[in-house]
Amino acid sequence: MKKLIGFTLIEMLMVICIIGLIAALAVPAFGPKQRTYRLNSAADNLANAIEFARQHAMANGRECYVIFPVSSSIDANYQCRAYKLYTGESAVYTDETVSYSFSSTTGISVGKWEFLPTGLQFDSTSTALAGDDLIVPFPEDADAGVAMKYLECKTGGGIVIGHERGTPSSLKIVCSDDTSIFQNVTFDNTPAKVRVKDIGET
Repeated sequence: MKKLIGFTLIEMLMVICIIGLIAALAVPAFGPKQRTYRLNSAADNLANAIEFARQHAMANGRECYVIFPVSSSIDANYQCRAYKLYTGESAVYTDETVSYSFSSTTGISVGKWEFLPTGLQFDSTSTALAGDDLIVPFPEDADAGVAMKYLECKTGGGIVIGHERGTPSSLKIVCSDDTSIFQNVTFDNTPAKVRVKDIGET
């Protein structure tokens, strides 16, 4: 009779235990790497969007705006988590307190809303969000507008804070559960360019 070759139950249980132990040791190390990857990816996507807005403004001879809903009055799914590109005739300046505004007809949406990955958000104290508000229809077909922070990409290639309150230096993306872990998108207007700094670099 031919002898059967195989593993005993005890041997199989030992292998399963070893695999479980290796997995338990690997998961904590994988967590920070995944968070770093999400931060890098989010910063790269944002930098590419801002650079696209800058190129769009120069190519079309019309300012392009990157808007950021940071007000607590807006939908929590968008607040400090989303951004979008708008263009149109130079935004209409209404008065000193309302600042710039788009109507549902003068503002032209460029693309769709983009969202940061789960667990990340914009730091609302970033210099890039320190300018005046832009009143944007929200939702897009609404008659009423919502105040949002914005970057203005000029037709000459420069990038300025809302209502030309100066040039932005950085826009910080932070981890929602630990704001000491962040990624910076920085700006250089001479020549105008956008770049991503290393994780946690000030």
